Amino acid sequence: MKSFKIFTVLIFLSNYTHGQIRSIYSDVDKVVSQNGIFHSLEPEQSIFIEINKGDAIKEAEEEENLIGNRLPYKFGKSVDFHHDSENSGTWIDTVGGRVWKLKISSKGAFSLSVIFSKLKLANGAQLYIYNSEGSMLSGPITSTEIPMTGGFKSDIIKGDELILELFEPKEFHGTSMVQISKVVYGFRNIFQPNAFGDSFECNDDVSCESDWDIQSNGVAMVILANMERLCSGSLLNNACDGFNPNILTAFHCIDIGNDINNIDPCNDNELGNGILSAQEIANAEDWIFRFQYKRPICNSGSEPMNFFTFQQATFRAGWFDTDFALVEMTQNPVQNSQPTGIHYLGWSRINNPPTSGAIIGHPRGDVMKIVTFDDPAQNNNEQIAWTLCQFPLRQNFSPINTHWTTMIDNGALQGGISGGPLFDQNRNIVGQIHGGIVGCAPTTGHSGRFDVSWGRDANGNFSQVEMLQIALPHG
Repeated sequence: MKSFKIFTVLIFLSNYTHGQIRSIYSDVDKVVSQNGIFHSLEPEQSIFIEINKGDAIKEAEEEENLIGNRLPYKFGKSVDFHHDSENSGTWIDTVGGRVWKLKISSKGAFSLSVIFSKLKLANGAQLYIYNSEGSMLSGPITSTEIPMTGGFKSDIIKGDELILELFEPKEFHGTSMVQISKVVYGFRNIFQPNAFGDSFECNDDVSCESDWDIQSNGVAMVILANMERLCSGSLLNNACDGFNPNILTAFHCIDIGNDINNIDPCNDNELGNGILSAQEIANAEDWIFRFQYKRPICNSGSEPMNFFTFQQATFRAGWFDTDFALVEMTQNPVQNSQPTGIHYLGWSRINNPPTSGAIIGHPRGDVMKIVTFDDPAQNNNEQIAWTLCQFPLRQNFSPINTHWTTMIDNGALQGGISGGPLFDQNRNIVGQIHGGIVGCAPTTGHSGRFDVSWGRDANGNFSQVEMLQIALPHG
């Protein structure tokens, strides 16, 4: 049976874009003032967005009460926002060019993010996005980081005010364009002071387990297409050492219906039906991947952190039975001029249950957490029932012999960790977390088996030839 070890990549392929967006966050230092942008030039225009936070929270809680945690964790609500660099904001002449600035505010938001319908940046142009308090900065964003589609999404920015700042060189005057279609209002706090996110206190930062430092460098937060929900995933190489940036995650993070802005688990038969529509696949190809979102000190402090986001992917394979999904990132996170510390992770398709191990991910959008188990996993010898709706009752079922069931000894299971990698005692990925009993240890988790997922194509069929040619590791 094949297993694959971690490599530090020194030689890269050339068929991926090179861009990464660095985000910096610190509750201690004013990161904006340290990064040489035009913070002293105040925007003359501020656009206010009004959202009823209470209604948004109530809607999310009603959804969770109805179906539990079967849907990707919801933290935000998007609203239409049709403004651009020609009809909104302020242009200011400065040395070497001009600066465009626009402030967006929404009272009571824990975070804001921006969805661009078009982002065109001239040669030498740089776009920064940061909050008013100066504790978080994302950028610079240049033409290198923008997907070929021209669409773009910002990182999730802490606070209820954000500022967009574009520098355009004098020699390229008038050639940049910023068009915004939506702003996402964060009604749940994934940036709580000291505690950071909203996960259970019994969760441990991944930095608490130093033996898992290397593995944490390949784990990502997966932010869904409308920037309202999130899952987790991991970065895998293929068996041919082609360094394809494959993200292993959960099938149920894709199988959520065609209209991700209006999910109806009780009446939408497309949701959870085990068959991916063209629209569901298109939504998955518009994801954002955030790596290195973790604290350096175990369960303590809010020291400066650097993390990185990457845009879009290509759907490669998925199978309902093991809750397995694989997408290939458009941007290679280890093929960058700036060091990120991101690694490909080792995997194994050996069909022996792990004797101990860990699950790593981002419960409720928190900084990276680790869940550990000390006893051998068990193969599921009975179907696993997943409730999609309580009234009327809708369920789907994972077949026998498709999941590893683990008794969690440390940490917790919560929404947002779905798709996070299941590691065995040798630090190899042997599955991805599907779900389980929400709560602190001791609790039970079910993870789709990597060895059973092996060889599945884009339709979930077993196809060695096709998968050898595309993404899923073979050997």
